[in-house]
Amino acid sequence: MRKLVVSILFVSLTAFSQSGENAGKLAPRVRADRPMTFLDYVCQDKKMVYLRMYNNTIWALAVKSDELYYNTKHSVKLANGKEFYAMPNDKVTSLQYRVDRFASPWEKVNAPKILPSDNGSMGWIASQDSVLFSVPLEYLRDKLEIVVRFNYEWEMTEQGFFNSLPEHRVLFRGIDIPDSQRECKGL
Repeated sequence: MRKLVVSILFVSLTAFSQSGENAGKLAPRVRADRPMTFLDYVCQDKKMVYLRMYNNTIWALAVKSDELYYNTKHSVKLANGKEFYAMPNDKVTSLQYRVDRFASPWEKVNAPKILPSDNGSMGWIASQDSVLFSVPLEYLRDKLEIVVRFNYEWEMTEQGFFNSLPEHRVLFRGIDIPDSQRECKGL
């Protein structure tokens, strides 16, 4: 009986350690202490709030932008072998976003309607990289939030399209603007 218990314990420990090893190698998050994708407050002036979208995954992220980005300093090579220029992380970009209510259903809060641009393009945020963008301060008043939609690189079809489901999104609420607001310098 004792040999049986020791054998079961040995097999269990071996299986547990192997699954633990593989889980570490397949973990999609680069830094375990940070969310996979997130928006962070950078600074603001009298009219605009500057946010940074971080990609803390092992994959490139596709986001819609109002501008075309060509010939940046680095590119991203996707798992399907396709290669694209990454969006610049050293200048203010133009991400497409929407403004949603962040309020209880009974509260009357009007969210500005932002029509999506027909001139936009797909931009790529490389793994472990980020992009800086701005939104009007009025879009981040109390009870409102900014929502940026994105896709993971592995969701791209062979034809270069993305299915709209599932919808991945990251958001920043107006109440998350720090009380000690940072003034923008050099943007």
